[in-house]
Amino acid sequence: MARLALDKPPHVAALGEKSVFIHDAKGWHEQALPKAVRAAADLEIELFYGRDYRVRIVGAYSSPEGERSVYLRSVPGGLKPAPGELGRLGNSTRGALVAVLGTADPEVVCRPGDVCLIKRVNGWTTLNAPAELSLAAVSHGSGWVVAGERVLRADREWMPLEPKGPWKEPNALFAVGERVFVTEVSPPRVYELGDGAWKSHESPVGVVSSIWGIRPEAYWIAGDAGVAYFDGKAFRPVPAAPKGTRRILGRSEAEVWFAALSGLYRLTELEL
Repeated sequence: MARLALDKPPHVAALGEKSVFIHDAKGWHEQALPKAVRAAADLEIELFYGRDYRVRIVGAYSSPEGERSVYLRSVPGGLKPAPGELGRLGNSTRGALVAVLGTADPEVVCRPGDVCLIKRVNGWTTLNAPAELSLAAVSHGSGWVVAGERVLRADREWMPLEPKGPWKEPNALFAVGERVFVTEVSPPRVYELGDGAWKSHESPVGVVSSIWGIRPEAYWIAGDAGVAYFDGKAFRPVPAAPKGTRRILGRSEAEVWFAALSGLYRLTELEL
């Protein structure tokens, strides 16, 4: 599955096909995914740290009764369901969960067609979740979601960004400061919203599965063909990066991590 979660040292976690591998002050250890989750059809899950620096796994799978949600917390006994962390969303497993969790404020957890929880340290906000909601992101104290051709910013109510997006099948959402990026599956592109208009960048890595950066003018993208760095003018392939990269995160521009189908990698010096 090649998912990645990263927080302040020593916290790193990577998700494989059957287990999550967690690094903490005691080193690396492994926790197996529950058998029911491993065996589920069309499993789509994401990996995050919570504010307690314990790993969370969030997402959905297909069942004969329709989509079912997954929400697991890492505890000493393994990965266990934690519906109590989801407020009213924890009352049912019907429907997918779209979420971005972490130690930053806020956390966002949505069930499309139901509600979104915008979880802040000083209190929660509940917003109606559009049925077409598919992606979420957090940046600089704000939550963002993609719903159809719209990007919505979470406040006390949804604030739609203008104009509508040009994508048909969005695959990843990223926000840094006030700049927003949405990727398109076909043709593979990165759309960037700035100065009231969407700019289009052709992807050199195939379908973009992940974007990360700390500056809107310089960021990384990852996909089937590897990783590329946008230097403010154009994408430049990163030769050392593995193909089949699914997630990219960093602690700084000098320490960037890749989760690929072949394993977990760390780039400590950018060589282009």
